[in-house]
Amino acid sequence: MRRGTVWTGLCGIVAAVCLAVPQGGRADAAPDAVFKGTYSYGTQKRQTVGAYRTAGTDVRPVVMILHGGYWARDSDWSGWARKLAARGFVVFDVDYRLNTDARWHAQRTDALAALRWIRTQAVRFRADPRRIVLLGSSAGGQIAANTAEYTAGTAERPAGVIALSPVADPHLAWRDGGRSGASAAQRRLRREAQKLAGCAPAKCRAVWDDMAARTWAPGGTERPGRPGMPMLLMHFAHDFVPVAHSRGLAKAEPRATVSVLPGTGHGMKALTRPGVEHRVVAWLMARVGRPADRA
Repeated sequence: MRRGTVWTGLCGIVAAVCLAVPQGGRADAAPDAVFKGTYSYGTQKRQTVGAYRTAGTDVRPVVMILHGGYWARDSDWSGWARKLAARGFVVFDVDYRLNTDARWHAQRTDALAALRWIRTQAVRFRADPRRIVLLGSSAGGQIAANTAEYTAGTAERPAGVIALSPVADPHLAWRDGGRSGASAAQRRLRREAQKLAGCAPAKCRAVWDDMAARTWAPGGTERPGRPGMPMLLMHFAHDFVPVAHSRGLAKAEPRATVSVLPGTGHGMKALTRPGVEHRVVAWLMARVGRPADRA
């Protein structure tokens, strides 16, 4: 997330009606999609969320973005946040603690805290707390899928997950990064996954199992038989996070749909491919419907 001024308490209420325009973004920004400000959802420096929506009195469904970056750095989703807001969603672009700030499961804890904050602030942003979809990319896809499965069957569960090149099984990434011929990106992913866990798999396998989304899925080991979670999982055919991550998750999650895009790419780049943005928006609409006008 591209950071702006963080508002808390009374200042946050004032900021809800203030306008600010972030720089950057990797999509063509829609002129009527307004950046509403950056707010704190917790006490830690990185526990912040940027809010986007267009004008109107209607109550709208929510997209909560969890960025990628090896759990180790930010990536800028402001352009796509504005574009999705222009499509009729209230969009919250969430930062979370990196693996240099805290080990797993701090990142899931942050995603859960952000979900709770969005629900408590729903009236302020005219957002529907019952219609929230998580959108995660790469490492953020791991957090999104894991958090959603972890909450399935509870009042905190989101309405669904879209994950682009999700590292759904960090242990698989760790193995792939240690193989002969692994790419530089795969080797880095292995290092950062171990930093996230705080140890090699042989020393704390329970932590690595906890990081895998399939562990918490209906066919997983922790809570078998739970309600399924609608998921759209996308990888490129030549992706340094291979589709095996999502196929492994789909074996435990009957409501997951796995899609392979042709060519080479990763994460956010999927949204620039012909037809993918339309498919993502259609999937969102199928899960949460269109805004309901209350005016």
